[in-house]
Amino acid sequence: MNKIVKKINNLYILKRSKFLIMNKDGNYCTIQKQNKNDKRNQIIDWRVEDHLNGKSTLGVFAGSEFTKFICFDVDVKDKELSKWTVYKLIDTLVNAGISHDYIYTSFSGSKGYHVEVFFNEPIHNSDAEKFYLMVLNNAELLNIDYGQVEFRPTEGQGVKIPLGIHFKTGNKCWYCDYTNQLEQIKDINYVLSIKQLDRQYFYNLLNIDELNITTKQAEEFEEIKSKAKPLKIYEENIDEELTIKTIENLINEGLTRIGTRHNSLLKICKYYKYMGLTREHNK
Repeated sequence: MNKIVKKINNLYILKRSKFLIMNKDGNYCTIQKQNKNDKRNQIIDWRVEDHLNGKSTLGVFAGSEFTKFICFDVDVKDKELSKWTVYKLIDTLVNAGISHDYIYTSFSGSKGYHVEVFFNEPIHNSDAEKFYLMVLNNAELLNIDYGQVEFRPTEGQGVKIPLGIHFKTGNKCWYCDYTNQLEQIKDINYVLSIKQLDRQYFYNLLNIDELNITTKQAEEFEEIKSKAKPLKIYEENIDEELTIKTIENLINEGLTRIGTRHNSLLKICKYYKYMGLTREHNK
């Protein structure tokens, strides 16, 4: 079991401070580490063991910048169409330059499949999504009318990892043999045979420069990032309600800090334009 837990960690887990747990009704709950001393609300080995033993079902997120794998989440209700979509996807991945040896499929536990590619070192989330869009476009699987193929994981949208139980259906999420009609491989040790694609090869396919960051550096970066709480001022221009309230306070109360006059006037002008004032009135 220790070898399997270690393999799951190596393949799937980069960000430990935020994860998904599937409830017994099949819905997901997001768990997030509250502070640096919060040891329970993070992914540690006993959580992975519980997942493998069917006691709870675990899902992972990408980090804020990096991911260890790409998952094409095939969500198609019709059983035969779902399988056809998986084969179409795998064929396109192979034509894009990814060998069959690095493409892995698992049953989602309900009505779909996960098609995954793993990397020996982390890649940028944006590069993973770029590759996903390229593959779906080539496979003509964008905006299909019989289901969808979603990009996972992201920082905000996690994905259930295989070998757990889908509690709504009671099904085990086994890996599948796509050379044999997606027959389920009912052997937990299969995960030990999974290979990770060389990151440099992947970036050569995309024709962009490779990253130099190691797995350890990426994990440390994501851990530090998860502890950092942005100052309220950095939420301005992102949260519309907060931005408007901040500018209205500025108009009513005036400047509160030295050296902010020019930026403050720019914010007020944007606000007045938003309120419908003409250029001349704003001036």
